[in-house]
Amino acid sequence: MVIFSQRFDFLLLCFPGLALEKAVTAGDPDLISECLSSADDIEQLAKILSDTTLARAANLHTARLRKLGKYVEEQEFYAKLNQLTNSGYAVLEKTTAMNARRQKKSQQLRLAGSFFQSAESNNDPDATFAKEAVTEQIQLMEAQLKLEETAAQQKWPGGPHQFNGSLYETLNKLIRLGENTIADKLKDKFHLSEKAYWKLKVKSLAESKQFDELSAFASHRSAAGGYGCVVQAFITGERPDLAMKFIPKVKDNEEQARYYTQLGMHEQASLARQRASEQPGAGALLGAVGRQFGSLFGGGS
Repeated sequence: MVIFSQRFDFLLLCFPGLALEKAVTAGDPDLISECLSSADDIEQLAKILSDTTLARAANLHTARLRKLGKYVEEQEFYAKLNQLTNSGYAVLEKTTAMNARRQKKSQQLRLAGSFFQSAESNNDPDATFAKEAVTEQIQLMEAQLKLEETAAQQKWPGGPHQFNGSLYETLNKLIRLGENTIADKLKDKFHLSEKAYWKLKVKSLAESKQFDELSAFASHRSAAGGYGCVVQAFITGERPDLAMKFIPKVKDNEEQARYYTQLGMHEQASLARQRASEQPGAGALLGAVGRQFGSLFGGGS
């Protein structure tokens, strides 16, 4: 074993590519890491890993570093190879793993963003999306800090309030607190789609029992996410008086019938089903068009 170690050290010193090949053949992650970590010459390292036989060694090495939580070493290794997008992702992995305060987390995100920015400058197509995502996350954290300051200054009930997590979680908390105007502005700032926001706001208002606010919201905004979720929210919240107001706005008659049935309004449910049966489906409509054309051109019976 000592002789093998001496031979390997000799190979590593004089023939690093051959040493790495032996390590890969042996399937020894420790030897692979030793080979790659000892290669300080970037050109030499890149040349060694350009061999398709040895290229998987880099993946084995970084997987091992990741498993051990050595994210800084993973980041530095990728930087050696000028794989800056991967360096950025290594920083994000560290950020996710660490339970850091907002300021430290923001610093890590900015570091990852700098790697993505450099990779984008090198025309890496994968870097653009990552850079934009990191930038948006930093902006969200800054907005959350301002929300906490506003909540303290205005003495929002139930404080002190902390805002963290995703955009959805932040909006959900604002809506539950009754800060709907602030939630609307935050939604616009981060370009959340109208459909996604409609469903989120309906759910948040219903769960926080703000049924009058939900009724006003659904009455004065276009239903980007449909009225079905509004009706179901009122039924679940035991507000049939408000549910009945919005059932006629549901486009599908069969769906209307289901809601009326839930409310025990069987006559209205029957009428809705009758309207549904009177509406021709796509097949019936195409058949009618076909018969019309057949009669025009003499093909009809």
